[in-house]
Amino acid sequence: MQVLKPFICVIEKIEQLFNNFLWGGSASSKKIHWAAWNKITLPSSEGGLDIRGLGDMFEAFSMKLWWRFQTCNSSWSKFMKAKYCYGRIPRYTQPKRHDSQTWKRMLACCPVIEQHMRCKIGKGELFFWHDCWMDDEPLINHFPAFSSSMTQVCYFFNNNEWDVDKLNTMLSEKMVAEILKIPFNTSSTDMAYWVPTSDGDFTTKSKHNCQIAAGGGLFRDHTSTMIFGFSENFGPYNSLQAELMALHREKKTRLQIISQIKGICTKTYM
Repeated sequence: MQVLKPFICVIEKIEQLFNNFLWGGSASSKKIHWAAWNKITLPSSEGGLDIRGLGDMFEAFSMKLWWRFQTCNSSWSKFMKAKYCYGRIPRYTQPKRHDSQTWKRMLACCPVIEQHMRCKIGKGELFFWHDCWMDDEPLINHFPAFSSSMTQVCYFFNNNEWDVDKLNTMLSEKMVAEILKIPFNTSSTDMAYWVPTSDGDFTTKSKHNCQIAAGGGLFRDHTSTMIFGFSENFGPYNSLQAELMALHREKKTRLQIISQIKGICTKTYM
């Protein structure tokens, strides 16, 4: 599974054998399955048994490929960057029809793994706008106009110090002040670290800790007509936490809508 993804029918058949073995069944004797396989493979924090599903393992191996692609200076990494990302930022590369299946699977998991990668500045060969070296999100989230910029962090260096004049031409005083607090050492290489693990190194096991939980809700009037809806990514939380956060968000939004309606009614009758 580290190289190729089995057909879905093959995965389903293998997991069926796993499930039969778990509940004591066999080809000649079937036992009752008291829980669905997709519930058994959930993390223990969500009521599962921490058994890894094959689909989950495949995704974890895909994430590991992207991690090595971004962090290792191997011949394979150089080849992949030269073939698919020459003159482009890897995470924004769109898959093409004739690209290899390995590259396509790497791009599919890219958004998840990039959200949990952080960078420590060394030589400054990181992308200034696109890599997550300053805070928990890249600067491009605040400056979408630089989406095509490939400026590196080292462009803002001046004799082993930050070039304040260059920074001031691009960023606000508050952001510049935050950047000036970030140390760097041009004699060392830039280093990426993985947030979900204590040592900063990616492991397939840590994949369970980096799922992006989401939630949403709908608001309807007395005629069941939808008047408002929302959907939001909450970050690396389990499904129960995401559901509670969605309920909190719904309650908060409901109170805001009621407050706005009261304000409109008050102005109308004044």
